[in-house]
Amino acid sequence: MSAIWGLIPLDKERASRQNALYLDGKREMEQYKINRVEEYRTDKMNVGCGIQYFTKESVREQLPIVEEKYVYTADCMLDNRREVVEMLKPNEYQEDCPDGRLIFDLYKKKRDGCLNDLLGSYSFAFFDREENVVELVSDIAATRCLYYRFENGVLEFSTTLEILLKRKKASLNERWIVDFLALDNLAGMTECEETIYQGIYKVPPATILRFGENGIEKKCYWNPDTSEDGGKTDEEYKTGLIQVFHKAVKSVLRDGANHMMLSGGLDSSSVVSFAAPMLKEKGEKMYTYTSIPREKCVSSKSYYVNDESEKVRKTAEYFENLQCEFLTMEDVNPWTEHKEELKCIEIPYKSLQNLLWMKECMNHTKNNGGNIILHGAYGNVTISFSSIEVMFNTWLKNKQFIKFFKECINFGEKKKIGKKQTLKATFYTMYHYYKKKTESKARTWSEKKKELFGDAYITDYAIEKYDLVEKFEKINQQNSYSGMCMRDMAKLMKGDIQFSHKGEISTKHSLATGVIMRDPTMDKRVIEYCMRLPVEQFNNGSVQRRLVREYFEDIVPEHITKVEDIGVQSADLNYRFEEQWDRIREDFEKCLKKNIDNKIVDCEKALKDIQKITAHPEKTDKFDYVRLGYTVMALEKIGEIMGET
Repeated sequence: MSAIWGLIPLDKERASRQNALYLDGKREMEQYKINRVEEYRTDKMNVGCGIQYFTKESVREQLPIVEEKYVYTADCMLDNRREVVEMLKPNEYQEDCPDGRLIFDLYKKKRDGCLNDLLGSYSFAFFDREENVVELVSDIAATRCLYYRFENGVLEFSTTLEILLKRKKASLNERWIVDFLALDNLAGMTECEETIYQGIYKVPPATILRFGENGIEKKCYWNPDTSEDGGKTDEEYKTGLIQVFHKAVKSVLRDGANHMMLSGGLDSSSVVSFAAPMLKEKGEKMYTYTSIPREKCVSSKSYYVNDESEKVRKTAEYFENLQCEFLTMEDVNPWTEHKEELKCIEIPYKSLQNLLWMKECMNHTKNNGGNIILHGAYGNVTISFSSIEVMFNTWLKNKQFIKFFKECINFGEKKKIGKKQTLKATFYTMYHYYKKKTESKARTWSEKKKELFGDAYITDYAIEKYDLVEKFEKINQQNSYSGMCMRDMAKLMKGDIQFSHKGEISTKHSLATGVIMRDPTMDKRVIEYCMRLPVEQFNNGSVQRRLVREYFEDIVPEHITKVEDIGVQSADLNYRFEEQWDRIREDFEKCLKKNIDNKIVDCEKALKDIQKITAHPEKTDKFDYVRLGYTVMALEKIGEIMGET
């Protein structure tokens, strides 16, 4: 993997008149965990690559590649090297041929016709000097972030924003920051191409962008089939999923890939359950890292688990080759650490409770000699997806009324709900589906605002200026499970916005730590397989998350598959804020008062909420701290971009 950059003038007439322009990527690489920096320069352009040695093959990478009429640089890790070699001329390639070279040779041969055949994590730039066209390409999930700016016929691209901003500053994209703040949840964006800077964009997932003298052409190369693959037995679906997931996990177990973020949940436990036996056969251990609360946290609901260390220890006993570390991050506070994290990620971020321990797991991996860390964060969209609403809606859409009523009753019995209440809920579900009640329940503006934007600190001015009511009503309707059947849900498994958001953050953490995160639950083959499954394979009236609980029951330990609970991430977040609240509150209030006249951030409302938290910390939800934190962070970033001190 690598950090890449380049500046290429494509308007030949303008380029002949202008002085040389370069992106100073080499200097920017000094702040990252980069093993080697290479660059190609002419009198008008430069293309570079900061290479990280994540695999034994990457030591031999020679990037950029300048051959014949082509200039190419890449940030890549292939999961199907052997298949790619077979598509070329196998006799001409040594076993340790680097991934970047393989992609270059295949792309040169087949161009965009090869992209559905490439598996892994990558972004790359391919310049055909004869045609005077540059193609920027991302993998299906944009796991390696790539930014670009195209102005006056000059293309600039980079893995980091700072490289682009060093050459030319950019103004604030207010629309991006308004969306960021108006989403009263951990989502960071409403689309996957714009950035916080005007004129700087991201290459979206599964996309080729072609830049030439006539402008930009955009092509999505991955349009998976989401039609139901019906007519098979349950055993056939089970066998198929096990085979696909086995391949996905095996693909990422390259050099140093015996480290993992492990919780007591279904997804990461599934990954480790496939990976640990493979490593054991080679006599290797799996090193796992688990975040646990620093303080003793007691949940008010029995099915919430704040400390998952007991489950992880049981998993370690089961597989015997796991070596576990439990991270409490004793002296770390999510707010006092935010400036360093903001510098790393380059944009405001919302997950104050999770990003620090994720990065800490990556640092531990590096310290323990690893370069790759596995996780299973996308599993709740693929292997452990489950929705009672979607299931019932699917049966109603297909007019399977007998099955619908039967499974409603089964579900009620399993949840120990009385028959009268079950029947009432059943008829309400039918009414809800056929009525498709997507209309707003709000009567007043304050109710409407609460319904769409929650407790977000967004002003009425910003809502009106950017027409957020219509936009967010559409978003809510698209994402609501109400009225959504399985085929609708299948399309959402190709989650471009979620992909882009995850990739942007994980790429920056990778550069900062020298470790790359890989998620087999987000493998292209796994997504495509899960997209086509009938709804019954995901859940029925009695068993939810069937793919893991039943299909993997002989692979994943019983203390995972047979126990229904929910792990709570960063359960001690309130404690961490409360112990330094006086200092944090001072930071919050200082920033909010300074920006009291800001037209898009409702600073007065935020200041009132600070008073409520101070008076009643015991009634404060942890997201109340998070919301204040990312709002203040956004104000700080706005000030930085606008040149305020």
